[in-house]
Amino acid sequence: MSGREGGSGLGLTLAQTFVQQHHGLIECDSEPGRTDFKILIPLP
Repeated sequence: MSGREGGSGLGLTLAQTFVQQHHGLIECDSEPGRTDFKILIPLP
């Protein structure tokens, strides 16, 4: 599901896969009308 009309919702799934492959973390903060995502990836 996507927040955009006609969206497929694949963006967050692809981001999650990428972040997991790099041993990172996605944090989410949501309030009505606004959702923020923070992507944390450790340095090698």
